Amino acid sequence: MENSNKKDLDLLMANAVRETYATKVRNINNGIGAVDKVYKKISRARTQSKDSIRNALKDATSESNIKTLQNAMSSYRISNGILKQFINYQSNILTNDYFLVPTDMTKFKNKEDMWKKELEVAKYLELFNVKKNFRWMFEELITFGELYIYLIESKDSVVIVKIPQSICIIVGKDMNMQNVYGIDLSKITEEELNYFPKEIQDAWNKKKNGTLKSDELVDNKYYKVSEKGVAFTLDEWGIKGVPYFAHILDSLMALEDIEDLDLSNATTDNFKLIQQKVPIDDKGTYLLDYDAVGIYHQSVKNAVPSGIGVVTSPMEIKGVPLTDSRVKNLDYATKVKKSIYDATGFNDDLFNGSKSSNEAIAMGAVVDTLLPLKIQSMFASWINTILKNTSKTKNWKVVFCNSTEYNQLNMVKNERENLAVYGSKKKYLALQGYTPLEALNILLNEEMLGIEEKMLPMQTSHTLSSEDEKGRPSNEDNPDSSTNTGESESE
Repeated sequence: MENSNKKDLDLLMANAVRETYATKVRNINNGIGAVDKVYKKISRARTQSKDSIRNALKDATSESNIKTLQNAMSSYRISNGILKQFINYQSNILTNDYFLVPTDMTKFKNKEDMWKKELEVAKYLELFNVKKNFRWMFEELITFGELYIYLIESKDSVVIVKIPQSICIIVGKDMNMQNVYGIDLSKITEEELNYFPKEIQDAWNKKKNGTLKSDELVDNKYYKVSEKGVAFTLDEWGIKGVPYFAHILDSLMALEDIEDLDLSNATTDNFKLIQQKVPIDDKGTYLLDYDAVGIYHQSVKNAVPSGIGVVTSPMEIKGVPLTDSRVKNLDYATKVKKSIYDATGFNDDLFNGSKSSNEAIAMGAVVDTLLPLKIQSMFASWINTILKNTSKTKNWKVVFCNSTEYNQLNMVKNERENLAVYGSKKKYLALQGYTPLEALNILLNEEMLGIEEKMLPMQTSHTLSSEDEKGRPSNEDNPDSSTNTGESESE
């Protein structure tokens, strides 16, 4: 009976060896397919693959490719810390300080008339909440490469509504060089309809009822939105915008894969394996039957904690590392991160840098503002177009100070020095963070309260003249004093 069990065990082991060999042969024959399976195992599940991103970048003018890139950006700006930091940095680097200037001084009757009209324009501008709204508008435009908005105005409020870029396309420009856009109404569901402004709701209902005229559509597909809607794109003459950071998506995916592989290696390094050998005699015959081996294997397996594996075999088991992967993975990750910063143009010491280079960071910050300043000029043109086309504000325009979080204090200092000659007090107050309405109200309020007269400067040698009674007496009034301070009188 014992010999019969040993023969059965020999047969089982032989079959296992043959099956293992056959499996290896299949894996060798499938070569690349096996590598692909491993790659998919260590890679994160994504909506877009590296290949789809690369193919989309080859023809970034195609609407379908732009949609692929925008979907990837929408996902990665939430899940990827590097990209999130880049977008946040570029969106918030400007302080968006601004002030009002008239476009034609001859339109005002007198000082009081000008003051009254400027206050009226400042009140209107305050409704736009420029400093707050510009920040999210910056973020959307940098993230997706395009931004579609619709302005809803009432007597005491202004609402800027973002229209989804996936249903919009630029269809032309108006006489002020502002982008006019159209909407594919068929992509709006009835459940989503209440989100949109009344004009778009009415057009959707007309299309549903079959009363929408063909001349209201562009290419018989896109409803042309009125002047209340405006589009912004980083490509001045493109009909769709490409995400500004689309070119680093491939590198960001590669970095994630390297980090996942590094984590997998760390898990493997901390995994322990216990081997118990099946006893055999000098002839290679098993000294235990199959059931006994299974019992011993299962009992040890049940006793060890998680993270420890058990193998029962008559053969020696030995791990053979092919290379020191941990060092190389770290090197690969560092190189990929460096390439990402190089591709964006940002100084790699800007966020948690390993070196201190204040001068390089300061110079890099100047370059980093080029894109935000370009976008700010687009938004300024849009605001000034609205002022120009509104009767009560048409004689005024907005001027931005081009101030950033880096240079604001220096600009305030320089403007304060300029006030001694012909600097602008409006610009000085704007650089301190005041909106035109706040600046005007502060000036009026302090003038009415007479604060300037009450808050006199402290009396020092710099603020006292020779006519003041206070201060040090002159030498003429005190003949006993010595002109050489600290010298004692001669005997």
